[in-house]
Amino acid sequence: MMPEPHESTTPSTQIKPSVPRMERIGFALLLLIFTAFTWRGMLSFFTGDDVMNMYWAWTWDHKTLTLANLLVWVPMYRPLGETIYLAMYSLFGFQPAPLYVFCWLLLVANVFAAYALFRSLFDEKFAALTAVALILVHGAYIDLYNSAGTIFDHLWFTFTVLGVAYYVRARRGGVTFSIGQIVTLWLLCVLAMDSKESGVTLPVLFACYEALFVLPRVWSERNRWLRFIAPLYLLLTATSLAFVFGRVFRTQVLA
Repeated sequence: MMPEPHESTTPSTQIKPSVPRMERIGFALLLLIFTAFTWRGMLSFFTGDDVMNMYWAWTWDHKTLTLANLLVWVPMYRPLGETIYLAMYSLFGFQPAPLYVFCWLLLVANVFAAYALFRSLFDEKFAALTAVALILVHGAYIDLYNSAGTIFDHLWFTFTVLGVAYYVRARRGGVTFSIGQIVTLWLLCVLAMDSKESGVTLPVLFACYEALFVLPRVWSERNRWLRFIAPLYLLLTATSLAFVFGRVFRTQVLA
């Protein structure tokens, strides 16, 4: 007996709507778990590192500190994090709560950033959820949860992970880079370097992805491929060299 038209259904129409919903539910549960283990960090008081970083930010030349976020060769200790310390002290004085709430929200943002990265790498949604679950919380991360002095690590993670995720999506979208993509990738690299000196590894991560996943696909047109990626990598190489020789080697506390 054939079903009536209004009764006809297929497995695909029953399953497809549930996949995004289950994905959202799974990610929401991971956020709840993360919150349950980390929210107490917002109640912390200043550590010795916080006082030192705030003192440095307040006593350095504020204009130079601000400009150093774009001029990577200017000798300055992790200017992005120090700029946040300066802003928090200027707005709220010697009060830990605003800084620690900001740092915790940044950790939450990093959960989203990590998920964006894994979603760009894995076609299977639940593989991305599993990957996030494996790195979500750990006892070894206690300083990240309870000390704003690790804000440099928070920021570095944010821009490194977003940078790789953006690069993967850009490379899947076409062989060439648009001007907008080049500017965005360069800016993410600069912000990662401004966060922490290990941000200089972000261009290396781009190159690793390019060599492992893009080059084999375009090997027959490798000369054309090299011309297309050359502008981005020349810009990133020049920026990295300026950062290492201009900032790292000339900033005493980093050297």
